Amino acid sequence: MKYLALFISIAVAISAGCNNSTEGLDNPSSSAANSDSSAPANDSAGFKFSAENAMIAFKGSKPDGSSHVGGFKSFSGSIDLDETSGTVSSIHVSIDTDSLFSDAERLTGHLKNVDFFNVNEFPTAEFVSTSVTAADGQHTIKGNLTLLGKTAEIEFPATISTEAGKVTLESQFSLDRTKFGMTYGTEKNEINPNVDMTIAVGRTE
Repeated sequence: MKYLALFISIAVAISAGCNNSTEGLDNPSSSAANSDSSAPANDSAGFKFSAENAMIAFKGSKPDGSSHVGGFKSFSGSIDLDETSGTVSSIHVSIDTDSLFSDAERLTGHLKNVDFFNVNEFPTAEFVSTSVTAADGQHTIKGNLTLLGKTAEIEFPATISTEAGKVTLESQFSLDRTKFGMTYGTEKNEINPNVDMTIAVGRTE
């Protein structure tokens, strides 16, 4: 239940625009822990995140307006910064699909089987950005998402801050799951093909 509560609290904070509650991820370059000269070069301008300081949540819905929410308990990722400009240069995320949870135990089991995420055959989903651009205070992230063994390009908006030595990222967007062969429920229009995604990087209390 703590993960469901986390989803609800962060989703509400994002939609309300409560950016001042986001603690952010500290820049490792300002930490003594990054003084090891054997560390990869891009670590000096990179930020690591996981379920400890970030959230990946989703909401699936039906044409009648009913919906369910869920997310993932285990994932890891990095946000790399350009060492000259300090702007975000790339984003990478790897998700343990078996860590999926939802607001109903029976639904969680169904989402993990072959009708949806098929976690036994495809235990990992991955996103790798191809571009991160900014205009009028808003970022656009493009990249390749691999899900169910299929890779497709996706694009979504995000609010990103790299101020005061911290990185935060917040995004809400719609994802067409049928791009990846996840078509269950769409044949008879029983479940909407698009899933609402909420992503928050940087701890929100």
